[in-house]
Amino acid sequence: MSYFDQKAVNQVIPEQEPRGEPIQGIPQFVRTKETGDKAYFVQNGEYHWITTPQVLEALGGNFDVIQMIERKDFATLGHGDKITMENVDQYKIEQSELLEKVSLPGEEELEFKQYEEEPGIPHETIKGLTSIIMPVWFNSYPAFHYTGNAIGSIREHTDKLKTPYELIVVLQGDTGIKLSKLEDTKADKVIELKNNEGYSRAVNKGIRVAQGEYIAILNNDIMVFDHWLEDMQDALNHLDLVMATPMYGEPFARAVEADFKRLQTIPNPTTRDTRLDPGIENTFSDFKDFSCVLTKKEVFDKIGLFDEQFFMYGEDLDFMRRMEKEGMKVASTKRVNTHHIISGTSSGNEDTPRIMDESKAKLKQKWGY
Repeated sequence: MSYFDQKAVNQVIPEQEPRGEPIQGIPQFVRTKETGDKAYFVQNGEYHWITTPQVLEALGGNFDVIQMIERKDFATLGHGDKITMENVDQYKIEQSELLEKVSLPGEEELEFKQYEEEPGIPHETIKGLTSIIMPVWFNSYPAFHYTGNAIGSIREHTDKLKTPYELIVVLQGDTGIKLSKLEDTKADKVIELKNNEGYSRAVNKGIRVAQGEYIAILNNDIMVFDHWLEDMQDALNHLDLVMATPMYGEPFARAVEADFKRLQTIPNPTTRDTRLDPGIENTFSDFKDFSCVLTKKEVFDKIGLFDEQFFMYGEDLDFMRRMEKEGMKVASTKRVNTHHIISGTSSGNEDTPRIMDESKAKLKQKWGY
């Protein structure tokens, strides 16, 4: 059976309407479109800024009970305190004190439909198309914003005429940090998983619905820049899998620096069109960073998908070792330079050290080193 005998159904969640102004005297959690992610606690005619999601939870609230109100409604309230973990006890409330959650029209239909098995009906592979797969776990507000930067950089710096692509976002787990509607991801396909099923499984689900000849896998804490995809496709004329080179150690490394580094690898920097330059193989190195990689779908047909025993960490090394065992070539290119926030995808996860140790043990057990 093909590895691609499944499909995803992309369903857009309707935009939420404002849920009305705060009612005096009744505790309520609110936010507005103007304040973005900021949540406030309204009590006794005053609004208090909730500084972190942890404070919201300690108050007895969650994102399901937050009401969307108009910014002008704040004018009827007094400005209260900033609520932190240090003073949260004086504001704690029982859940029964809150207003009942207001239902939205069709709310019972808001759950995202999971992909459905269709054995024997493989996906069409579109020649020249790249399927960009990005697993996402909103385990912190920084991760939420990193994702926006990552997706924004793809949309801004990828020429869809030269390198057609589809963006597949795999949302994992319910952390309380939610999008009001799935189309806010700016993705072409979205898979929403009820639980965090791990990096390998999330990527595999994305690959199964991918229609691209090329498969790109990107972390949600990176940023890509001009020519990144066309350069990586060029590298696949010599390799079976290519990795980008992150600009570590340069805190403000962005598009300008990436362009400068790219031009340094081109024999004739007066032209930025690498199709005139046959020498990308001179930019290859043994450096390994799996935050931005490109390969072809046929590679997964040959050696299989990612080993799902690796929840997080180790799956990349295992995959590359399997490729090399089959005589396939793997390398990084210095022509494609990305911005990568080190460990940004796992920040805020206290289980990370334990998961890393477990993955290292599994990798050693499987390969002997």
